[in-house]
Amino acid sequence: MTRGPVDLRRVRRAALFAGLAAEPPFAHHALGLGGAAAREQAQRVGRALLLGTRLDAARVLLRGVLLEPARERESRAEAITERALGAAIPGSLAGVLPLLRPGDGGRFAGLLLAAGDRQRLYQAFDEDWFRNPRAATALREEHAAPPELHATGAEIEAGLSELGRALRELLG
Repeated sequence: MTRGPVDLRRVRRAALFAGLAAEPPFAHHALGLGGAAAREQAQRVGRALLLGTRLDAARVLLRGVLLEPARERESRAEAITERALGAAIPGSLAGVLPLLRPGDGGRFAGLLLAAGDRQRLYQAFDEDWFRNPRAATALREEHAAPPELHATGAEIEAGLSELGRALRELLG
């Protein structure tokens, strides 16, 4: 009762730092990989991130489908998984595969918001923002504010656009 169901700040920071593994500058500076190896590792992680993002999107879209009558539920679930994953999962497995969990929507929103955060940090502190003490200070100051419980549609759209752009650039 003292906390909201999803602390968007927490899930967006988790996604921001998890996404570092898909950043060639991180692989180069923090892990000490050469330029080509850093790019190759970032692309591999980027492909996994893309698949995970598609699964997360399917989870969010499937949540409302479970309340529909069986016939409509199965056909809509198949259509959603076909669109999100590139292959239809039998509609009879809706809610089981992919497994739906409480908080899926909040985690997906955090992933999208983190993409916007990443771009903002790049602009303010350069591509190796994760090494910049001023970036760490800025993130700590943001964390000191009360937790975020809502995001605007514009923030979500901007994050989605940025995530798509970053993945296209990485996986190009």
